[in-house]
Amino acid sequence: RVLEVRSGGRVLGKPSLAGAGAALRYMDARQGRAGTSTALVATGALGPLAVKPAPAAPVIRRAAIPAGPPPAPLWREELTALGKFTGCAEQMKDVEPPELHRLTRTETLILTPCGLGAYNATAVPVIASGVAGRRTFRYAAFDLQPGWGEDAKRPDLINASWTADKSRLESFGKGRGIGDCGESSAYVWDGARFRLVEATSMSECRGAWRWIRTWSAQVVD
Repeated sequence: RVLEVRSGGRVLGKPSLAGAGAALRYMDARQGRAGTSTALVATGALGPLAVKPAPAAPVIRRAAIPAGPPPAPLWREELTALGKFTGCAEQMKDVEPPELHRLTRTETLILTPCGLGAYNATAVPVIASGVAGRRTFRYAAFDLQPGWGEDAKRPDLINASWTADKSRLESFGKGRGIGDCGESSAYVWDGARFRLVEATSMSECRGAWRWIRTWSAQVVD
C-alpha cells in the first residue's frame, strides 16, 4: 500500500502507487490466478491447482543447411536487378555488398543493404534461386513478417545477422546507441520460411539491459 525508495536509512522518495492495484489485477486475470491463493491481489479460496497451466511453447523444426561452397557473388546485372526489385538501389551504393548465405542446394539468402543510420542498419532479406548470373529474386517468407507495420510490403530487418549452423536469422533494433532499449527477434529456417522463435522488447530507454521476452518457441532438429 506504500512504496518507499531508500538508500541506507535515508528515504529518497515515496512513488505513487495510483493504478498499481488495477495493474496487478490485470496480471492475475491474464495468468488465470484470480480467485486463487497464488494471486498477487485478487486472492481467493481456490488453491494453486486451480491455476490454469501456461500454454505449451510452439515446436518448430529447424532445417539443416546443406554443406557446400559459399554462394557465388552477385553479377553486376544481378545487383542492378536486386536493387530494382527491393527498391534499395540508392541505399546499396557506397556500402558493403549484400551478404549471401546458402539456404538449400538451389536457394541463397541475400541480406540486401537498404538504409544506414547512426547505430542501425536496415537489410531486406531476399531469397535467390537459379544459376549465377541469371538468379531470380523473391522476398523471404516469414510466419510473422518483420517490417514497419502489419501492412509492410516487404520484410525489413535491423542489424541483421545469420548463423548457418543454427539456421538462425536475427534482428536487433536499437532505440538509442548504447542499446538499452529497442526490439530484437530471432527466426529459424524450416526449409520453406523463417519462423519466429524468440522476441524481446524494451520500450523505455533508461538503462535496462535485460529486455522483456515477448515470444519464445521450442526448436528441434
